Amino acid sequence: MRTFEIGDGKAIYAFSRGMAPAETVPAGSRLIIKTKDCFANQIRSQGDKLDSVDWNNINPATGPIFVEGAEPGDALEVKIEKIEVGNQGVMMVDKSFGVLRERFDGMYFKILPIKDGNVIFDDKLSIPVRPMIGVIGVAPKEGSFNTATPHSHGGNMDTSLIASGAALYFPVAEKGALLAMGDVHAVMGDGEVCGTGVETCAAVTVTVNVRKGLELKNPVLDDGKNLVVIASAKTLDEASRVAVSDMADILAARLSLDMQNINYLMSAIGSLQVSQVVDPLMTARFSMPKEPIERAYGFKF
Repeated sequence: MRTFEIGDGKAIYAFSRGMAPAETVPAGSRLIIKTKDCFANQIRSQGDKLDSVDWNNINPATGPIFVEGAEPGDALEVKIEKIEVGNQGVMMVDKSFGVLRERFDGMYFKILPIKDGNVIFDDKLSIPVRPMIGVIGVAPKEGSFNTATPHSHGGNMDTSLIASGAALYFPVAEKGALLAMGDVHAVMGDGEVCGTGVETCAAVTVTVNVRKGLELKNPVLDDGKNLVVIASAKTLDEASRVAVSDMADILAARLSLDMQNINYLMSAIGSLQVSQVVDPLMTARFSMPKEPIERAYGFKF
């Protein structure tokens, strides 16, 4: 297996068709992708001044990466092997975003050291590191989406399950798929309610493959135990409906059950979950445990 290293100097700020590749790799390659934090590493100490931050240089996603053999109608498979985070993170609250934004009269940030596998919140609390990728996606079918926005191409999904050991599947809309990623968090709770996780730079090791003829409407994640549809929309209600509907279609195509029984099954053992509620579009996910449906029905994705 050939390994490619893509540095954080090659980045995009919007996903669109026709992006010029930063790197071209064969399917089956291992990639080591260096990423900056969502602030492009501009906030490094508690003494930094926010008025010096270039707010046009936010949420860089390293890439895009052209994967040979990926064609429209296929799915790009991205297996996350390892996420190595930096030695510190940063969080921010602001009066203009986050669930509690009305409680603030300005913009504030907090530097959090990362040491020995823990985020040092303060002198009393250390939080175990659980790295995950906030922004990861491919070229969309149409339009342009800035890297702060999630959609059917992926993007800023801010989903805590996008972590080491997971495999992601993206609908390919453009030849080569054009994969890019960034916005890694050392730890982030579901919802990302203040608008940030513990934002950090990282080195992400993935392998990429092409699933020929696997047509998807939205990204799908497999964490080994669960199959998960991730969907984004203007409201959380709408994102939830899309995630549930997509999962029903996936199961209907693979199980010898009618829609009535698929609906029963999803309600009995599936879980509708929130990924994030602070981005330009909201993100929900629907998760189905794999083991019972593999054992009972021979389910394969």
